[in-house]
Amino acid sequence: MIPALWSGGREIATYSAAIIDLWGVVHDGYHPYPKAIDTMHRLRAGGLRILLLSNSPRRSKAVIEQLRTIGIPDTAYDYLVSSGELVYLTLEERAKKYGPRSYYRIAPD
Repeated sequence: MIPALWSGGREIATYSAAIIDLWGVVHDGYHPYPKAIDTMHRLRAGGLRILLLSNSPRRSKAVIEQLRTIGIPDTAYDYLVSSGELVYLTLEERAKKYGPRSYYRIAPD
């Protein structure tokens, strides 16, 4: 049962996955938006995989911990990727290829 929360919402059932931005779509930084968790659960129950996308400079594990803290359960999505995770993995791969390098991080704690 795919909820019709947006124009064309039922067509999403024809896809195998949905990429959903976190900030401003799923939560406000402190609380999940009304019906966001229920909607993600329903989409998953309908066979859709949910990938959450964050532009946070933190690693994915830290973002997942934040989601748990504000009330978004692991059962609402399948995978989460953050910008911080992608940067970490890129730098790790470069270090394997070219040797260790030093980087200066400019981001919130």
